[in-house]
Amino acid sequence: MGHATSTPAIAERRRVAAHLARAERSARAAPPRLTPSQRLVRALLLDELARYRSRAAFPKNRDFPAGLRPSFVDAEGTRCAMAHLLEFGGEGALVARIARERNHAYVRELADEARLVAWLTAAGITLAEAAAIQPSYGCYSAARVVCTGDSHFPSYRAPVQRVMEVQVPSTIDASGMFQHQTVRGTVVTVWGDPGTYAPGGGVEVMGVFGAATSILLVHPSPGDSVGVRSAYHLLDQAGMVTFTSVTGERISLTKRQFAEAVLGGRCESYLGDVDERWTQTDCGDGCTVARPGIAGGDPTTAGVLAAVLGALVLRRGARRARR
Repeated sequence: MGHATSTPAIAERRRVAAHLARAERSARAAPPRLTPSQRLVRALLLDELARYRSRAAFPKNRDFPAGLRPSFVDAEGTRCAMAHLLEFGGEGALVARIARERNHAYVRELADEARLVAWLTAAGITLAEAAAIQPSYGCYSAARVVCTGDSHFPSYRAPVQRVMEVQVPSTIDASGMFQHQTVRGTVVTVWGDPGTYAPGGGVEVMGVFGAATSILLVHPSPGDSVGVRSAYHLLDQAGMVTFTSVTGERISLTKRQFAEAVLGGRCESYLGDVDERWTQTDCGDGCTVARPGIAGGDPTTAGVLAAVLGALVLRRGARRARR
């Protein structure tokens, strides 16, 4: 009897196809509350996701030999699932820009892309669902997010130089539009090296905030850099910083616990001592959205529907032409 052979490339195609099938089933089983038009667009896009999966033509990432990062569009022009759905829904220009500027970002790292979030809203797809469509490329744990900022842009490495609680104003204007901009926050508490910062003083923070709120602003160690954007974690109404474990449970740290974890030299083991759920890993398909963006931009449900229907008409026409 002959034995079927499986190369690494075949195994990877099967892994991605299986992941997409799970994401599709999950999305169909638990749809969010939508308008009738959004439900129609969502159903058409999920049908297209099934077609994309059945074709099994997935991107090949040659930029990272270890295979630890996704590719939005690969060197041969093959789109990932989300890039394909975006293009199918009329956002070819957005796909091209993301491929040019942030080609190896996870979908959860694209939560600050206003047009992407607006398109998802118009299409009836949540940001969490979009992130879940993308296969994982490495192990996720809640501790990794705390200790490295892995699900944030930019990231950092523990130990860090200081952590500050900062009160920041809203970046939402009266019309409901957001502004991703630098605002001046007020320092509440400083852990670690205070430097020139003190309670009551001011500090500049770049980000998107739905209302006046408090954040934990993370300063990296000397020699590291967070670039032009601030690395921060939002505090909830109870003053806690909350993440998602690999089992989907919400787990929280006090401000002091967070500071002690990232300022110390044993961040992940510290968190494991607090609660073992922090260090549980998922090397399969674990994925979270750390900091959602806020919908804005031009896409509308009617516009996405028109683009999807137009793409379907063109596809049928091409099939007839081939007969």
